Amino acid sequence: LKLDLAASGNIRSAQDMIKQLLAGAAVIQVASILYKEGLAKIAEMLNGLENWMKEKKFNSIEDFKGKLNQHNDPKSEAFVRAQYLKAIAGVE
Repeated sequence: LKLDLAASGNIRSAQDMIKQLLAGAAVIQVASILYKEGLAKIAEMLNGLENWMKEKKFNSIEDFKGKLNQHNDPKSEAFVRAQYLKAIAGVE
C-alpha cells in the first residue's frame, strides 16, 4: 500500500520530529507539549529542525524522509527483531 504516515504521541522536541521524519512520517502531530509549554514551542522545534537540516546539508524534508525506515535497512529482519526487543525491555 502507498500510504502516508502521521507521527503523533510523545513528540516534544526537534530531535523527536527528526526521528519520525527519518522513519518515514509525512506529518508530525503535536498537542500536549503545546499545552504544557505554549505555542512558542512550535518555532523552537522548527528552528531545531532547520538547524539540523543545515548541519546535515539537506535542502528539504524530502531529502531525508524515510532514509532510516525498515525498507532502507539491508538487515530489515534484524531491525524488526531489535524493535521487538526494545519494546519488551522498555528501552528507547
